[in-house]
Amino acid sequence: MSPSQYLLFTIHRRENLTERRLPYIISTLIEVARKLPDYKIIFPIHPHTRKRMEEMELTKAFRPYGNIQLVKPLGYFEFITLLKSARVVVTDSGGVQEESFIFGRRTVTLRKTTEWPETVILGYNHLVDPEDVSKAVNIVLKSVELPEQSPPQLSTCPLGDGNAGRRIARVLRLLTEVKIERGLEASRYPLVCSTTKVCGLTLGFKNRSLSTREKSKYLDKIFTGKENLTIDKEISKVIKVDWMRIDKSVEEL
Repeated sequence: MSPSQYLLFTIHRRENLTERRLPYIISTLIEVARKLPDYKIIFPIHPHTRKRMEEMELTKAFRPYGNIQLVKPLGYFEFITLLKSARVVVTDSGGVQEESFIFGRRTVTLRKTTEWPETVILGYNHLVDPEDVSKAVNIVLKSVELPEQSPPQLSTCPLGDGNAGRRIARVLRLLTEVKIERGLEASRYPLVCSTTKVCGLTLGFKNRSLSTREKSKYLDKIFTGKENLTIDKEISKVIKVDWMRIDKSVEEL
């Protein structure tokens, strides 16, 4: 489906609903509406967001702009249907960033940090300070004009390829077969883990024993911790995942 002539806008994080920050975000929305009169901006509004906007008397600022459409919160499938065909997505949601990436939608995230730095590095997501109205508006306008991007290939998608459940079941079966119990160190079989900084050792579960990036024959991009990844050049070498190689490593456990 080709993208429709609308943008999707969502805001709900408490840090963005303060008296200081929310007016900046609403200013961004209004300025985009003013500069893109031919585009609808669909805004499924969270109850708490609506309440805060009413308390600060911000909703009346929308009245001159008929292309801003406030709608009630949507069900998951309704929302996904809107998202998959939106021209650009503007959000502060962690989950929406991920879903937009999977559908190949250009996204502007009104936050200073993101749980999904991969989406930024691969060019689908732009991270913008919510108080920087000019920058946010400019990025939205440029994103509208850019040619469409293809969705990421699931065979190398850093967010997963849809087979996590199968892999988890396989590893759990292994743990059951070797009678590993809680406490694990006593049985010399540590649990599967992948937690470290990019610049340090990455721990993985290989051949029923703990292995590090240097010792594993499966390259560092298999066992990559996510929680400490930061947006810089160093991360780019570990975000393209070879899921077939991961499956092979799990099969050989």
